[in-house]
Parts: sequence; C-alpha cells; structure tokens
Amino acid sequence: MSKPLGVALGVSEDGPTMRVTRPSSAEDAIWRAVEEAQCAGWTAKQFKREVAQAWKEQMERQAKWDADTLRK
Repeated sequence: MSKPLGVALGVSEDGPTMRVTRPSSAEDAIWRAVEEAQCAGWTAKQFKREVAQAWKEQMERQAKWDADTLRK
C-alpha cells in the first residue's frame, strides 16, 4: 500500500490555487511498513517502539560517521 495522493490548497497573486500532491518515497515506505506490521499482528505501540529504536540507531550511526569524518 502506498500513501494516497493529496490535495494542497494555497493562495497566490492570482487567487486561490489547488494542486495534487504526490507522496515521497519515504512516505510510501512508511505506509508499506505500517501495512507489513499490521499483517504481522503488531500493535501501534510495538510499531512505535520499533521506529524509535531504528531512528535512534540511525542517528547514532550518523553521529559516529560525522565524528569520524571530522577527525580525518
């Protein structure tokens, strides 16, 4: 499952505007991950914990890479 298209409303010099918004690849990946988790019987709380753990791990890896880059 991918994230559905959206609608963005705005105002320009010519008046009101409306356009279709397309999800990014990251948004689509999140929607697919939620679908997978639901199919596996996960609760929202389990999904939230897993996302938090993955986010923390990624941030730690990025920080280590940044620090190693600055040392060189």
